[in-house]
Amino acid sequence: MCGDRLGICSFIISTMPDYSKTQQYRLDGHGLTYIGHTTVTLEERKKTHITDANSKRERHCTSKQIVDAGDFEISRLEYYPCANKTDAEARERWWIEKFKNDE
Repeated sequence: MCGDRLGICSFIISTMPDYSKTQQYRLDGHGLTYIGHTTVTLEERKKTHITDANSKRERHCTSKQIVDAGDFEISRLEYYPCANKTDAEARERWWIEKFKNDE
């Protein structure tokens, strides 16, 4: 029994990422690049980066630096369906290493 009459299971299932929709992407702006992955549209992910950068939480990551500097672009590197978060993060790491080696 899952407590479905309370809507708990439905909420959990509907908020779990669908890693079969994984996209690898990059943020570029002001000489900085950030590599990431998402299971939502790039427009939604860009909005989340902006919201996160404007939050009161103390953050010092590259994506915040890019967003804070102003004009930036988000672009898809590839669609890469994954089975889970571990797979998505492994592919993200592959892209990070590829860009490091290409410099």
